[in-house]
Amino acid sequence: MNELEINKLQELLNATHIFTEHEVPVAPEPTVARDSHDIYTVVGVNLERQVMCAVQMFQNLGTFDTLCENDRISLIKYGCFIMFCMRSLPAYDYSSDHWTYPIDNENSMILTLYQMFPYAYSMAFKRVFHSLSQELDSDPVVLDLLTAILLFNPDRPMLTHRELVKLQQNIYMYLLHRYILLKYRKKSESQQHKYSKLMKCLKDLNILGEKHLESIKRTDARSS
Repeated sequence: MNELEINKLQELLNATHIFTEHEVPVAPEPTVARDSHDIYTVVGVNLERQVMCAVQMFQNLGTFDTLCENDRISLIKYGCFIMFCMRSLPAYDYSSDHWTYPIDNENSMILTLYQMFPYAYSMAFKRVFHSLSQELDSDPVVLDLLTAILLFNPDRPMLTHRELVKLQQNIYMYLLHRYILLKYRKKSESQQHKYSKLMKCLKDLNILGEKHLESIKRTDARSS
């Protein structure tokens, strides 16, 4: 990487460090989510925490100041749930398909994949989570770059300056590609194709997330 690329990547890593700073440790004896109240509580607490981190992350990126206030709000509003799903991958237990989420400093709760998503989407989410986790390979740099790519999505609704958002997304996509090529240049061919696999996983996650949110809106509309 040249100096400009290194500086841009370092700026992002400094900004995304806010997620680590706000991590809450998991309690040694977590409870199990039993009903919808438990599910809404644990998801609500952790989603709110992630949104606050995303806002602070954006504020620490110089390029975010080039976007108008409307676009800043839209990117966070429509991207926060997908980001929450992706950044929850390190807490996901693939052997039993559940997360252990902290609620506060003393309490944590186990939430299964099938409690989080309805049956119509749970198996599709499971496939994407397993694929994405395999390609992430527990690399926090890749996770942070994917976070930026996901949040700077020019296809989000209500955007005024899509071309500026697309430019930023392209920059982070380029940095991810460069990082992967450098990291895996002496590895197998399949690992060298990790970038395209990650992009496919991210696309699938976006599509599933949007469908899931639409189904929630329809359910809420019917019950109101």
